[in-house]
Order: sequence, then structure tokens, then C-alpha cells
Amino acid sequence: MSQHWFSATLSQAVSVHVAVQRAKGAAVTLYDGSLGTGSHTLAWDGTDGAGTPLPQGTYTLLLVITDALGKLEVPLQVEIAP
Repeated sequence: MSQHWFSATLSQAVSVHVAVQRAKGAAVTLYDGSLGTGSHTLAWDGTDGAGTPLPQGTYTLLLVITDALGKLEVPLQVEIAP
């Protein structure tokens, strides 16, 4: 299973929730907390919260960013291959 990297550069501090989910599966939280200004990178190794490899397929990466102006939700597709 390969690593999947997600990078962002922030111009201000924000609250961030990042999770991945298969169409009929539970979400796996990758990060939930605050990030300051600057560049940030998160990695996902294709496993669930217990470290068990998930089956290949298409997953949705949900990025939720909350700042002083409100909440922004960004869904992205991630393809997992063995």
C-alpha cells in the first residue's frame, strides 16, 4: 500500500478536520485540530484507525476548514491501489 500525501499552504491559522471514507464505510480521521500559517503536509497509508489495510478502491477525502468567516468543506477523490 502506498502513501498518499496531501499538502496545503495556509495564509492564516485555521481549524482543520481531514478524513477519508469509502462509499459504504466508516470515516478514518487523519487530522483534527488547529494548523498555523505556512505549509503543512499530511500522509495517509491506506489503513483504517486500527492500522488494518483498507481494500483498493475509490475513497473520498473530506477536508473541512473553519476560520473566523465560517466553514469550507472540500471533498476530493483518492484512488487506492495495492
